[in-house]
Amino acid sequence: MKIYLGGKIKHGDWRSEIYPGLEGIAEELEYKAESLVVNAIFGEHDYVAPFFLDLDNPNVSPPGLVNLCRRRLERSDMFFIYFEEGDEESAYGTLFEAGVAKTLGIFLAIGSAGKSLSPDVWFTEAAADYVIKGVTPEVALRAAIAEAERRG
Repeated sequence: MKIYLGGKIKHGDWRSEIYPGLEGIAEELEYKAESLVVNAIFGEHDYVAPFFLDLDNPNVSPPGLVNLCRRRLERSDMFFIYFEEGDEESAYGTLFEAGVAKTLGIFLAIGSAGKSLSPDVWFTEAAADYVIKGVTPEVALRAAIAEAERRG
């Protein structure tokens, strides 16, 4: 399965638990829509995005990033969002990507550290194919993968 790990991006965030070494990926992979890392997630699923992009790089533009993310979403089987405590209140890009994923027919799963999500994300939560709260990123992602596979 090709998985796009959505959510607020911070160095050393929860993605490092799922895919150790993520931040060290070669920069040449970062700006190519076809880039992915085979079997990077639990040794069997492909990591599609995101990569840590240097927004100060003159080759990176907001419209270019939106297009890059959309193209990577098009290659994904699952868009998995994990919200650490309070992240959902400022993860605007993630919420936009979730809408794109749903439009493309991609399995949308949400996991969160908290037992509830901010009321501000009710629309995205209602649109999700699977939601699990109050668990670690690994537990949430493994459960979301199992549910996506069960649904076929």
